[in-house]
Amino acid sequence: KRAAEEIYVPAVRAKIEENKTVFTGALKNGIEARISPSGKKVELGAFDIPYSKGIEKGTKPRRVTAKEYQNLVRWARSKIGGGLGREGPSKVAGRMVTAIKRKGTVAHPYIMPVVEALKSRFVKQVTKCLRTKFEDINGKPWNPHGRGIPVGATGIGSFGGTGGLSGQGL
Repeated sequence: KRAAEEIYVPAVRAKIEENKTVFTGALKNGIEARISPSGKKVELGAFDIPYSKGIEKGTKPRRVTAKEYQNLVRWARSKIGGGLGREGPSKVAGRMVTAIKRKGTVAHPYIMPVVEALKSRFVKQVTKCLRTKFEDINGKPWNPHGRGIPVGATGIGSFGGTGGLSGQGL
């Protein structure tokens, strides 16, 4: 978990900034690493952000809730200000709602590109953590080729919560 927090969490937050998908900062600030319930994977995601999966993978055409519409109006107001008159943000939000109903939303992946790009660095960091832990527990140097000693990372994968995503294991 520590390796994921040190390597992946900052890189995913940077990718969100790069994708220009930051409005309130909730998604970016909600990124965290957790141990899966099975204990076999490290989960990476924005577990408490319901729209996180939609940003990562996009969405199919769907209805937009009243709350989502209000958030779109707020977003449009922040981007265009009063430039299109008093009803400008509402018109922009209305067009976005129509587009979402017809086409869905486009994916802006922010987790899987980072996982793939940093996989080897993550495995090295996990190996270093395992070596340190083994030496602390056993009082002798770690031998990665010895019998019964786990080598490498168990995985980076699914994210839980309302905004759940599945990743790939390492």
